[in-house]
Formats: sequence, C-alpha cells, structure tokens
Amino acid sequence: MTNSYQALIIPYVAFTLAMAIMVSGSFMANIPVELEEAACIDGCGVFKIFFKIILPLMKPAISTISIFTFLSAWNELMFAVIFISDSKYRTLSVGIQTLSGSYTTEWGPIGAALVIATLPTIVIYCFMSKKIQQSLIAGAVKG
Repeated sequence: MTNSYQALIIPYVAFTLAMAIMVSGSFMANIPVELEEAACIDGCGVFKIFFKIILPLMKPAISTISIFTFLSAWNELMFAVIFISDSKYRTLSVGIQTLSGSYTTEWGPIGAALVIATLPTIVIYCFMSKKIQQSLIAGAVKG
C-alpha cells in the first residue's frame, strides 16, 4: 500500500476524524430541538430535517473542520516521509525537504518554495476567516 495516495489519505482521515466528530457533535448539541420538532410537525422526514435545517446551521462548523483538516494535511511531513518513497506521489513538504542537501544547502530555492507553500493556506484563510470567527463565537452568548 506504500507509494499510493491511499497510504496518505487513510491516516489523514483517521487522525482528523476525531476532531471533526467532536466539533460537529458539540455544535449540533447547541441546535435547539424545537427546530427539529417544528419541521417534523410540518411533515419533514429525518433526511429532509437534516439537509434543510441542521446542515445549513452547521456551515460555520463545517468550514472550521475543513480548514483544520486542510491545514493538518497540508503541513504534515511524517506520514509522507514514511509511506512515500516514489517522487510521483511526493507531497510539497517532502519536496521542500529534499531541497536540503547533505553537505550544502541552497537557501534561495527553499525560501521560494516555502513562500509558494504558504500561499494556499493564506488564501483559504482569507476566504473562510469570517466562517471561522462565526464558529468560534457561536454559542458564546445565550438568550
């Protein structure tokens, strides 16, 4: 299973699944039961209640989970070094690590690669920063 995308996808999913369950579970616990009851009285089934009521309310939690999952997978180095030896499947962080030599290191290409590797995280945060702030303050004030 080494030298394949599954060798990285399975550990990434396994390590971020617990955080995703905890965040979504605590967020769903704060959703009022009265919303579900009102939808049930109006004739909604279980799946319609989930997709029409609960899922739209969970947008801040879903965006927070997606950002933390992306950042943990993007910055991960250990699994990529252990499970991937073929340059075809090499991740960006492993590629940057290979730029460092045993006896000499050219810091110019490493610095340029680090800037390029940082840009996607900055862009994603800029687009989703409002959702992160909403999810962090959700439930802070009751009433």
